[in-house]
Amino acid sequence: MNPVNVPPPRNERHGHLAALCDAVSAEPSLGCGLVIRRGVTTLSVVRKARAPLPRPLVEVGCDYVGGTWWFVWADDAGFIAPVKDVAEAVDVVGRHLADLDSRGTRA
Repeated sequence: MNPVNVPPPRNERHGHLAALCDAVSAEPSLGCGLVIRRGVTTLSVVRKARAPLPRPLVEVGCDYVGGTWWFVWADDAGFIAPVKDVAEAVDVVGRHLADLDSRGTRA
């Protein structure tokens, strides 16, 4: 059992986001790239297919909360899915981008 106040290993965040990037890249309608700002990795995800310019883009982070790694929205740290459920995270992000695209808005 991991106590909540024990910091996680440094490279796990990047590894989890790289795995999510691989899964997102397998989706024909989505594209992504890892971004490192001030030493913290995030994943930028864009909807490719039929999206007008500028295309909706979201940033996904990865946080260690309560002893578990989670994919989170980078802007507000809202939970997307646990890192063990990469397929769910891809689905949530894809649906969110499709919704933004249908409304013609940008995240």
